[in-house]
Amino acid sequence: MRYSVWNPATRAYNIYESNQHPTNIAVSTSALGSTPDDVTGLLPEDAVEVGVNESPEGQIVKTTIGFSGFVMLVAASVVARAIYGYISGK
Repeated sequence: MRYSVWNPATRAYNIYESNQHPTNIAVSTSALGSTPDDVTGLLPEDAVEVGVNESPEGQIVKTTIGFSGFVMLVAASVVARAIYGYISGK
């Protein structure tokens, strides 16, 4: 599968290929006219760069989750642990 990562330095997309699926971090509702903000996941670890293009190819992903993504991940983990503790009686 092909993945695109926005590169602000070149104002183009780095194109990658991988056999793995990305880690989902958001849901994009845009089908056409996708922008770098329409990111739907993290680039798979085994992805290999195959080129650069002004337009995205395949799924638009990020290489990292950034600080706000990290905070949301930690918050989700805390909530999940609280729910598990409540359900299991711990």
